[in-house]
Amino acid sequence: MVYLVLNAEISPTKLLEFNQSKLTFIDGLHGIKGYSGFTEKRCLDLNMQIAWQNKGSLEDFLSTEHYRFFRGAIITLSSKNEIKIVPENLKNNEEVN
Repeated sequence: MVYLVLNAEISPTKLLEFNQSKLTFIDGLHGIKGYSGFTEKRCLDLNMQIAWQNKGSLEDFLSTEHYRFFRGAIITLSSKNEIKIVPENLKNNEEVN
């Protein structure tokens, strides 16, 4: 298992537009090969971990238009963001802000 970790600070004035993009993104994850689920901390900012069966399926996903569209929304609508890949063996030791 490998995790795609998405963190972003979203301005309250851009939150509605961002949430629309996020819901479209989440809805489109189902049925993608290798997708195993996601967790999200409830807050105004984005703090999401998406689980993938293996690194290969995650790398395939990162090249899709679906991912690139949401990544563009994160970059455009956030004041600060971080996107990283975390192997399962580091997940429990990693604090995600």
